[in-house]
Amino acid sequence: MTKSFAAGRAYSQIKNRLFAFRVRPTVPLHAAEIADMIGVSITPVREALIRLSSEALIETGPRRGFTPKILSHSELEELYTINEGLLKLAAESLAFSARQKTCLTGLIAHLERCRPPVPEAIVSYTEMLFHGIAAGFNAGPFNATIGNISDQLHCIRKVEATALPDITGELLTLARTIHDGTHDDLRACLSSYHTRRIDHIPALLKELYNRLHTG
Repeated sequence: MTKSFAAGRAYSQIKNRLFAFRVRPTVPLHAAEIADMIGVSITPVREALIRLSSEALIETGPRRGFTPKILSHSELEELYTINEGLLKLAAESLAFSARQKTCLTGLIAHLERCRPPVPEAIVSYTEMLFHGIAAGFNAGPFNATIGNISDQLHCIRKVEATALPDITGELLTLARTIHDGTHDDLRACLSSYHTRRIDHIPALLKELYNRLHTG
């Protein structure tokens, strides 16, 4: 196993555990324990932890090592606001290829069948919609930023799937607007999407904290 492969494997394994609520928020992530669990040496695990810290998925501090990143009210609101601003910017000059249009049509069909909502599916569909907008804007660094925000919001989007009413219908409206609507229609839809979540931050965080502590 090469060093880069081992680091990539450690990164994916830790990230998946974070996304599955399998790491308690106050429990340090020990490199030696993780290395034994996934069958790699300590060095690639440390590299993975540093990478995850740089992506704001975990955090570190004096005498406490690496721990899962727990979003505060202000941090979550900032993420929603930045995400909205970036996507609205992309919506100004959105242009899809024929292949992207076909993928979007398929996503709409999946959303039409996604009732009741399955949290993992809702997260996946949301990320696909926003990555699609970023891809239509066609700017590499921009796409990477949207991807990192999606990672930071991954767990809260699982909570949204069960805490917010008719989330499938909301995503379906967004998908249809991306496919058929004007740029102004899409900007309005993005505003509605993010405002709804900002208004529900206290309830969303309460449920997120509960899941983080119960798994």
